[in-house]
Amino acid sequence: MRTRVHVTLIVLTTLAMLVPASARAQGGQGRGGGRGQANANEPVYPAQMTSRVEGGCATCHNDPGATKAPTRDQMRTLTPEQLVEILQKPIPAHDGKVQMTDNQRKALAELVTGQQFAGTPPRDMAAMSNKCPAPLKLENINSKPRWNGWSPDGTTNNRFVTAEQAGITAEQVPNLKVKWAFAFPDAASVAWSQPVVVGGALFMGTDNNYVYALDAKTGCAYWAYNAKAEVRAAVSVQELKDTPGVRYAAYFGDMTGMVHAVNAETGAGLWTMRADPHPGSKITSAVMLDPKDGKLIVPVASWEEQTGAQVEYECCKFQGSVVGVNAKTGKQIWKTYAFGERPYSLGKKNSAGKDLYGPAGAGNWSSMVVDPTKRIVYAGLGNCVITEHFTRPDFDSGACDAVQAVDLDTGKKVWTTQLLATASDRDEGGCGRGPERRINCPGYIQGPGDDVSQAMLVKLPNGRRLVLGTQESGRVTAMDPDNKGAKVWVTQAGDQLSPNGAAFGGAFDGTLYFRPLPFTDQTGALAAINVSNGERVWYTKVAKPEKCDDPNSRLTCNSGNWAAATAMPGAVFTGSRDGVLRAYSSKDGTIIWEFPTNHPFDTINGVKGIGGGIGASSPTIVDGMVYMGTGYAILGGSPGNVLLAFAPQ
Repeated sequence: MRTRVHVTLIVLTTLAMLVPASARAQGGQGRGGGRGQANANEPVYPAQMTSRVEGGCATCHNDPGATKAPTRDQMRTLTPEQLVEILQKPIPAHDGKVQMTDNQRKALAELVTGQQFAGTPPRDMAAMSNKCPAPLKLENINSKPRWNGWSPDGTTNNRFVTAEQAGITAEQVPNLKVKWAFAFPDAASVAWSQPVVVGGALFMGTDNNYVYALDAKTGCAYWAYNAKAEVRAAVSVQELKDTPGVRYAAYFGDMTGMVHAVNAETGAGLWTMRADPHPGSKITSAVMLDPKDGKLIVPVASWEEQTGAQVEYECCKFQGSVVGVNAKTGKQIWKTYAFGERPYSLGKKNSAGKDLYGPAGAGNWSSMVVDPTKRIVYAGLGNCVITEHFTRPDFDSGACDAVQAVDLDTGKKVWTTQLLATASDRDEGGCGRGPERRINCPGYIQGPGDDVSQAMLVKLPNGRRLVLGTQESGRVTAMDPDNKGAKVWVTQAGDQLSPNGAAFGGAFDGTLYFRPLPFTDQTGALAAINVSNGERVWYTKVAKPEKCDDPNSRLTCNSGNWAAATAMPGAVFTGSRDGVLRAYSSKDGTIIWEFPTNHPFDTINGVKGIGGGIGASSPTIVDGMVYMGTGYAILGGSPGNVLLAFAPQ
């Protein structure tokens, strides 16, 4: 595909690659999801198009050096109205007019430009009928009960909240009731961002491009910040010294690879920086805070696993990385790529005549952990070596499905431990699909995509420390951080393997590691593993929901536990794909409470709210309250736009 037109003659998709996105009632599209047909009269939301856009549009527009196509940054100079007008006209580079419904064009234009259409319902503070009566003034964020980032404690990533921080007991869990519900305007996948509570305020990002600050007890709205891109990552907050007018800063990454710093009390932007120059880069996990000097540790992933499957794309030049950033200025301090060498031309072309590059892949999309004692950050890597089948026979692909230890002060790699159970776990970079794949990559076998979805630092009762690496299949590996990441034990948490794209990690209560599991038969499970030896202590199976005979409901009518786990003394929480939030006894796995979130809610801010599936984050438990977002329009799940606040009654 060749683009010779000016930036205003942009087309962002080829029909063979961009499948019409589902409407809100049907769920979204994504890797592993089915192909839905959108009704022309139904609304289409940007989050529901993201994966297909990145797999189709990005084939040219993320590779401007090879195609001369306008970059994403250039596209953002347009308004959504201008872009829709362009998409309605014949475009020579695409052999005519791009065939989409009006709603699909609008959703596409908003996604790419990062702007709303004039006259559409607001997403900012104008949409809030429950504005707080006074500006936000954070209490001491280190003395008040808190959950900061993906886990309460970023120095372990255990996703365990102590009795003092939780403010509720396991005996009170069965009495949890909804205290208030807050709807994020025009959002469709709200549950992908972990609610963060510090200093009495709650911070949460959404796929409507905004990050919101609310009062944690009442849900009144303090501010809304427009990131101009979807924000999947959890927010991290810390004190910012020597900056006039700023006491605390909130940090987060977005789905276009930008890192944002805002005044945590006002929502005013402080700085933005691009974590990686690759146009397909993205940040899906929380940035970590270095307790010693306050710098940020940023994980970088990309969309190239989608674009790499297209033969028109000059594949593959992205590598996963960890970036050290000055929290005050946004300047890069150091950057460490997953591989020991940068991508280079392999001297080969595929059947479309595209040059091929490598090594590439090993995106860092999952949660990291900072070890302040050893001055190390542990990162899980996945989305494996995309062009592995073209690289030198002696190439070291050890960063594929691995846990990597990086020095916090210098960025130097300390050790890398590969966890994959197969000889290869590659994506089809440059191969194409169908007949093209057989031509370009004879004998190619698609890997299972068994990414590392979590790195966790645990301390055993005897004082020994281990790093746990959890893979999407349910495989868990314990490593010795004091012996170059040597493997201590390996176990499979589930009776079955979990599918690609499954699960976002577990929780550790000091003795047991709780691993949520989804399965392809529409069932789920929760496993409790003794971290001392890797043996399973108990295993609770969650049956397939009733009335799921319709094959189109395979993902939405599904009790699989795709979300992460959250633990507190005596109880562990996780949510299922069909939107049911459950609490289990940490002693024996008995289900002690469950709440269906997949239905409409009356909201305190006057925005229409509906719950959906649960697929990424799990409850935040702080100071007598339990907070949970519901909606996950990714990988074929059900959308939703509600944040629920529970309290025992």
